[in-house]
Amino acid sequence: MSDKLLLFLGAEWLSAHPWRQGKLQGEQTFANDASGREAFAVLLRQYQHTPCYMLTDLVEEDFRFESIPHVSGRDHADVVGRKFEQFYRSTPLRHAQVQYREPDGRRDDMVLFSALTNPALVLPWLDMMQEREISLAGVYSVPLISQQLVSHIPSSHLLLLSWQKHSGLRETYHRNGKVSFSRLTPLAGVSDITDRLQAELSRTYQYLGSLSLLPTDKPLDICIICGSGD
Repeated sequence: MSDKLLLFLGAEWLSAHPWRQGKLQGEQTFANDASGREAFAVLLRQYQHTPCYMLTDLVEEDFRFESIPHVSGRDHADVVGRKFEQFYRSTPLRHAQVQYREPDGRRDDMVLFSALTNPALVLPWLDMMQEREISLAGVYSVPLISQQLVSHIPSSHLLLLSWQKHSGLRETYHRNGKVSFSRLTPLAGVSDITDRLQAELSRTYQYLGSLSLLPTDKPLDICIICGSGD
């Protein structure tokens, strides 16, 4: 019996990875269509009492920064709720994370709001799990959890790159340890990642420069997560 079931969702595929004693135990993949969901339903019969974790890596993930009053408790929840309705009314898959407190003026909170803006890519899978009373521990985003992967790296300007076969090349820019920008480039059918990686890095570097996010007195640090063959 597995300790948990890890699910990875891209635009076209969902992959399932049983987790036991700290290690992944293989992979099963399911197409994002009727036949794929039927096969996934069969798999779920084996995991009625196993906690499941879903990790998403989708192009349709939006990020925006907004300052809100520095309040707590219900007042904070009310302010965040209004921002969700303003920015992401059409999706329930939303998240808000306080990044820092402004040093001057009212010392408002600077918050990173994010959402999966096309819930139709995610909700059919979640509905299947709910119908079968599967224990869902949470839905997580590759860019947001990446902060934990680089927290030990002493860099105030870090670009993290990873690529996944079911989604593509993910670039996430961390400024002072916080996510400030992220983009996903689908790489279906790409056999040589090297040339494409260089092109995408150049494009991202220019874009970060246009937003005045690049460091002026030091190089941009880049961390790449990949297999040993790459």
